[in-house]
Amino acid sequence: MAHRARVPILEIILLLMIALAVFYPAISRLFPPMHSLQFAPRNRGTEAGVKVWVNLHSGLYYCRDSPLYGRQKPGKLMAQPDAVQYGYSPAQAKRCR
Repeated sequence: MAHRARVPILEIILLLMIALAVFYPAISRLFPPMHSLQFAPRNRGTEAGVKVWVNLHSGLYYCRDSPLYGRQKPGKLMAQPDAVQYGYSPAQAKRCR
């Protein structure tokens, strides 16, 4: 009877989890959140002219009256409907006016 070598399955799982933790920030910067791109309606009403500051790491956006507007790095300026379409949420749990 031949003896089979044991596959260190726990070590393989651990290595995969470490690789995911190490490379996740780089991968998330390359691809925007996809969960809301296909189904979010584009509301171009009065909010179209409202610019918000988007924090690219946290997934939150800040209104012009927020003390963190323009200060969170890495971030960028974006129209509010576009920020919502790309999956960003308001930091104060209310939309900007």
